[in-house]
Amino acid sequence: MAAPTLKQYLSSSLPTADWPNQSAASVKIDDNVAIFTAPSKLSQRVTVAAPFLRTWAVMIHCLYEADKAALEALWEDRGGRAKPFKWVHPEDGQTYFVHFGDSTITFQRLGSVTKAWTAALTLTEAHPAEINNDEGI
Repeated sequence: MAAPTLKQYLSSSLPTADWPNQSAASVKIDDNVAIFTAPSKLSQRVTVAAPFLRTWAVMIHCLYEADKAALEALWEDRGGRAKPFKWVHPEDGQTYFVHFGDSTITFQRLGSVTKAWTAALTLTEAHPAEINNDEGI
């Protein structure tokens, strides 16, 4: 059986997400070491030939109904975690190619008077082999 290959996307064809009232915290950069245990119960560390991918915890502090609907539409369009998109980091203004990092987005209503929501989600950097960067980003 052949190993599956990554689908490649043109960066110019990816939608851009730049949400209002957001903050982002760098969560972690996982190492590229896995533990392999042989049938003889002998374990060893194995270095995986994979890039270090960044992860951000994003909090959107105030989403009105139209913004919430746009975020839900992006989620549906990208198939949840399946397809990458462009995201503009709120602090440094840099554009990153990312996936949704979790299987859900958490929404919480701020109050019945404001009719606004908060949203918490995780973004994970897309693998470099997924993106054909035709924009020079």
